[in-house]
Amino acid sequence: MGKGDLGYAMAELLLQHGARPNCIPGDDPNLDSPLQDATKRGCPAAVELLLLSRADANASNADGDSLLHMACRQMFYQGAQIHVEVVRLLLRHGACPLAQDALGFTASSYARVPPLQAMLLKAEQQKGRSTLLLALGRQRQLALNMSELVECVVKFL
Repeated sequence: MGKGDLGYAMAELLLQHGARPNCIPGDDPNLDSPLQDATKRGCPAAVELLLLSRADANASNADGDSLLHMACRQMFYQGAQIHVEVVRLLLRHGACPLAQDALGFTASSYARVPPLQAMLLKAEQQKGRSTLLLALGRQRQLALNMSELVECVVKFL
C-alpha cells in the first residue's frame, strides 16, 4: 500500500467512518491490530495513516512483542530500508524504545542494521534521560508539597 493507491484510499475512508485502528478488550488476542499487521508487512504509508488515526504506537501482541520488536524482527525476512522507516514513524509517534519483550530484550537487541541500531540506541538514551528528569521533577514536587504540608501543620498548631 502506498499513499494515493486504492488500498490506501479504502483504509482512509474506513478510518474516517469509524473503523478502529486499535484492538479493544474482548478482541481475540491472537489477531493482529491493523497497526501490527502494517508493521509486520513493512508498509510505512499504512503505519503512518494508522498512527495519524490514533493507533497505539505502544501496542503489543499476545506474546508481549511491541511494534518496535516486530519491525526489527521482520527485517530478517524483508528489506531493511522499509522497516527503518517504519521504526522511525513508530518512534516519532511515541513508541517506547525501552519496552521489553517476554525474554527481557528491547527492540535494539534485534536490530541488525547499523543505522537502525543507532536510531534505537539514541531513542533509548533519550527516553531514559527524559524518564529520569520526569522522576526527579516529581520528587522535587513531592518535596515542595511536603514542605507546604509541614508549614500548614505548624500554622495549625
